[in-house]
Order: sequence, then structure tokens, then C-alpha cells
Amino acid sequence: MTLLGCKRDPVSDRDYRFADYRSGFDRRIGEQPVECARLLQFAEVRQQLGQSCVGEWVAQAQGIRDRAGGMDVRYSALACYKFAVVEELTETMGEGPPGDWTYSDQGTYLRAAARAVGKWGFVIEGDLKDGCWPHKPSVLLKTPSMRALNNARPSRGHVYLRITGSADERAADIEKAIRAGFPVGISIQVDDEILNWTGSGAINKPRGKVIGLHALTACAVRSDGCFGVVSTWSAAWGDHGIAWVSSIALNPSDIWVLGEGVTP
Repeated sequence: MTLLGCKRDPVSDRDYRFADYRSGFDRRIGEQPVECARLLQFAEVRQQLGQSCVGEWVAQAQGIRDRAGGMDVRYSALACYKFAVVEELTETMGEGPPGDWTYSDQGTYLRAAARAVGKWGFVIEGDLKDGCWPHKPSVLLKTPSMRALNNARPSRGHVYLRITGSADERAADIEKAIRAGFPVGISIQVDDEILNWTGSGAINKPRGKVIGLHALTACAVRSDGCFGVVSTWSAAWGDHGIAWVSSIALNPSDIWVLGEGVTP
């Protein structure tokens, strides 16, 4: 298994902060939040050509929310990731890369993925024919096609919120978001041991040599405060693709809510 796509996210004052908009989020929740672990039943684990944990978290989050509402939609996590890389390049360069630009795959930020789906939207897997962008190896590192952009456009308009604050505040806000039906994107440092994780116990800070960062989608809360996560490493990882992560293992700057309909 390969770690793909996740860089440590630099904190920016331009990012929406969950604590700043908590009252608006509370109004969105209403009086009947979903049960803590209910969203796990809607989670799916996938592993495809060039799959990415960064693209997966936004695709999983939206897909989980849709299926919780009775819609069975499958989004292209790889397209989300490629949009995120273009978003990061645009932020760095001040403009989008040219159409013939080919770049190396060195990963990107969770923030870039959240911004990208807000700008371009989601590409539905069913709209992608075999061999078209981004699933054809020869165009994997190219910029998005107009067909992909047009397919994604109807699902634009998401707001991304960064969860900040003390460790206790972050844990409480993650639970608040999950209870409201908004899966949360997180990242953790990983060592070799996590690749063979069996699902027993909870994932804590790595004890061995850190080999990179991995993005996960948190969509459940346990009574001991651990978060249920779904990964991109197929159903052979963890407990059929699901594991529990301790709150102390989370990177404080890499905790995100994809908040459609939440207006700052």
C-alpha cells in the first residue's frame, strides 16, 4: 500500500474557523442530530488507480452525507485530488497552470481539496467513461478536462471550515460536526505499523519511524472519545476498512469540515 497525497497543512488566517461560526453551525444542526456512529454504515472503502487519501476525504464526506439522505452517489476521489493539486498550484503561482502542464505527484493539502470542491464541485464516477481524465494513466497528471469541469459544476458552492482551538475544543467540535451529519477530514502521522493495522484498539501517535501523513474521513464517535475513520486502503485494512483513532493522534492544523449550506 502506498501513502498518497497528504501534506501538512499550513494554517492560514484566510481559512474559515469552525469556532468562529459555531452558532451558525448549531442552527444548521437543529434539534435532532444524527446518532454518533450512524454515518459509519454509509462509509465505503475504495482503492483505485492512483487513488489519493486527500481526494478521498472530500468524496467520502459528500458521499456519506448523500447516502444518509437517501441518495446513492459515488464521486471520483481521484478527480477531487487532481482538482486539489490544481488549486494548490494556482495559489502558489497566482494563476492556473496551462492546459498542457504536467506536474509531479507530490501530494497536496486537505485545505486545497476542500477549496477545490467549493470552486469546481464533484465529478460523479458514472460520468467518467473508461480512459478519460483522470483515470487514464497518460493524462493522470494533466490539468482537468472541460468535460470534467462541466460535470462537476452543478455541485459547487461548499464552504470549508477548519476546526481549531484546544485539544478538548477540537474533540468537542469534531463530535458536534459528526453528530450533525458532517464527516470530518483529519490527518495523522503514520509509521510502518499502521499499514498492517488489524482494527483492534485505537490508533495513537506513531511509535516507530514516521513515514508520512495519511488523510482519513472521521464519521463516528465512540464513548471513549475515539473517532471512527474510513481509509482508502481497501477493506483488507483495519476492521473491513474501518478503524478508530485517538484524538491525541490528530494533527491540530489538519481538521476540516466540508460544510455545504453553512454560511460564514
